Amino acid sequence: MTIKRKVGMAVITAAVGVSLLGGGTYAWFNDVETIESSFASGTIDLGVDPTIVFDVNNLKPGDHMTRKFTITNNGTLDIHEVLMFTQTEVYKNGNKLKSSDEGADFATQLRVDFLSNEGKIIPEISGKTLAELESQSGNIADNYRRWLIWESGKKDLPVGHTDRLKMKITFVPTDERKEGSREFVQNKYQGLTLKVTHELEATQKPGQAR
Repeated sequence: MTIKRKVGMAVITAAVGVSLLGGGTYAWFNDVETIESSFASGTIDLGVDPTIVFDVNNLKPGDHMTRKFTITNNGTLDIHEVLMFTQTEVYKNGNKLKSSDEGADFATQLRVDFLSNEGKIIPEISGKTLAELESQSGNIADNYRRWLIWESGKKDLPVGHTDRLKMKITFVPTDERKEGSREFVQNKYQGLTLKVTHELEATQKPGQAR
């Protein structure tokens, strides 16, 4: 083989090698487009007014109090239901009583005669004492019982909508006396302060196809 032929073969071999390394490059017509997505969540925001519903001093057995408060949907999503959780604490001279202390059951003496929503009585809550509203064996996970105070039924609580609720509480009187004594049993509740927390939880309505 002549030198000229050898050089020619080397060029051809190199060209084939480059072609193989390039994987066989071809030019095609094409078009590239982009699609984007955005997911923004809504908000559940329950407004309550006033936040302190009962603030009463010098209570005595037989006293009763009626107060009103409103709940408003301040969020961007409709509210499906509102749950109420109740907790109580008893104090004497600024000190919190233990469950074994005399008078620590003060919440058993205060009865919710009724809780109404837009004039409709909520039977699950009405007639129960504050102690009964607080869990003794209810929702273990939260350690206190939940009560439904507002349910949507066929409608939800729309954004910006306000509902009016009314609650009446009575310090239930009793003429029971201590055994072998003229002293009334309820005397042990004198000079006590019962602090009650009603925590309201608003929940969303079920999800849907969007």
